[in-house]
Order: sequence, then C-alpha cells, then structure tokens
Amino acid sequence: MSKRYTSPPVDFTDYLDTKERENTTPVTLGDKTFLLYSREHLSEDKFKELQNATEAEVICRIMLDDYDGFIAAGGSTPGLLSLIEDIAEKRAAGQGLSVGESGASVSS
Repeated sequence: MSKRYTSPPVDFTDYLDTKERENTTPVTLGDKTFLLYSREHLSEDKFKELQNATEAEVICRIMLDDYDGFIAAGGSTPGLLSLIEDIAEKRAAGQGLSVGESGASVSS
C-alpha cells in the first residue's frame, strides 16, 4: 500500500457481507420468515431489472427472496410494496436524502 493513503484497504467482500446483514430485513408472516433485500445486494442483472421495473409485482419479486411463498402465506403485493417504501424512506432520511432521489417509480 502506498504511503500516500492513510486509510487501510477495505475488503469489499467483507464490506458487502456486513451491509447485507445490516440491511436485509426479515419479514415474518405466520410461521414463515422471508428476506427483504436492499438494492445494494442485488446482482448486476437484478439491479438493472429493478431500475427498469415499473410494476409493483416485479419490484416485489426482485426484492423478496420468496415472493410466491409470501403470497401463498397470505401476503400481498401492495402491503409488501408499502413496507419496501417505508424502509427506503427511513434509510434515505438517515442519509439525508429524499426518497425521490433514489427510488424507482411504480404503477400498481
């Protein structure tokens, strides 16, 4: 490492693992637990798909680990989308952003 850098190197894999643990939200419905992922933990393909998504169900399928299981357990797309938006608003507020600066537009 060059002496001009004062910060130690960041292990990117460790960084992403830590962020995934911090930003993945377990969602319980009945006796089942589903995982709601944040955008930064999506693969490049899924992230691009999310950026282009305009339908609520598509967004929910990308963000939740088992969308079909969630619906079968009694969940709903509008309810899940509301949860996703609430979490995004809380995270954006914590970073001093407005949700409009980073959110996808949705049509139900």
